[in-house]
Amino acid sequence: MKCHICNRTDADNKSLVGYDGDRYICKVCGHVLISRTAVTILSNKEFGRVERAKLSHIVRNFPHTRELEVAVGSHHLEQVHSHKLPTPVEQLNLLIRLIGDQSSYAGNKLLIQPDVDYARIGAVEAEGIAFVLEEAINQKLIINYLNERDTKTYGYKKEASYSLTFKGWEVYSNSNKGKSSQGYAFMAMKFGVAELDGFYEEVLKPTVQKGGYELRDVRETAKAGLIDVRMLVQIQNSDFVIADLSHQNNGAYWEAGYAHGLGKPVIYICEKSKFDEYQTHFDTNHYYTVIWDAENPNACSDELLAVIQNTMAK
Repeated sequence: MKCHICNRTDADNKSLVGYDGDRYICKVCGHVLISRTAVTILSNKEFGRVERAKLSHIVRNFPHTRELEVAVGSHHLEQVHSHKLPTPVEQLNLLIRLIGDQSSYAGNKLLIQPDVDYARIGAVEAEGIAFVLEEAINQKLIINYLNERDTKTYGYKKEASYSLTFKGWEVYSNSNKGKSSQGYAFMAMKFGVAELDGFYEEVLKPTVQKGGYELRDVRETAKAGLIDVRMLVQIQNSDFVIADLSHQNNGAYWEAGYAHGLGKPVIYICEKSKFDEYQTHFDTNHYYTVIWDAENPNACSDELLAVIQNTMAK
């Protein structure tokens, strides 16, 4: 059957009694359980090649095993247009992690099929992963086991085996520890608080940009149903994390702790009245905290910028 997401025509159909939708295995998207409403939406012309590539990447990288389907509903499709595919640099990092995760020892050869595996790294098509493979070889991060004649004939668009070089293993190790630089910071905070949302957009983002980084939060890349996996990836790939502790948000504390576990710098901030009222949790109150005032939010900008510059200069 045809995959409703990537349009590949050799999906393996699996019946599911009493379910109003389709269940199948796609070589690109993996194990899929998709509702009839989602199928109807995907037939809309607005879902072009890039949008389908976004959804394939989301579904293929969802935390599931080979035995479990990813349930795709209409609420997932609503966010696809605003979802961002990984940048070429992020795709290279994902490729190294793909090979490293599936290599049990140095020199272990992993078969890469560009027409199947492109969704794993967030490429739009086979040519996209072929480009990244070639760059990884040029940077001496991976070894291609095609011989010279085959390489000239087929390029990187045909399946071939690859393994990580010592340099590639170093990049893989740093990536797993969250040390791969992508030029952005991750924001951990409580959502839906007007004064904090305004502070984030009007003060935090511009200040972080002055420091040479982009500030992102998980809302910009995922909504309900996808937020957990995207959050982990965003924190892993970020250069540092800013955690707002103003509302004793458990999520912000957890995300900061996860970043600490990766060995990643964490900058704590807290609104003045909240800080004066209850301080912060004892696990974090020994860290330097930038205090911001809801009545004068711009006042902390210079201090925050200095903290960013000092932290990232280490």
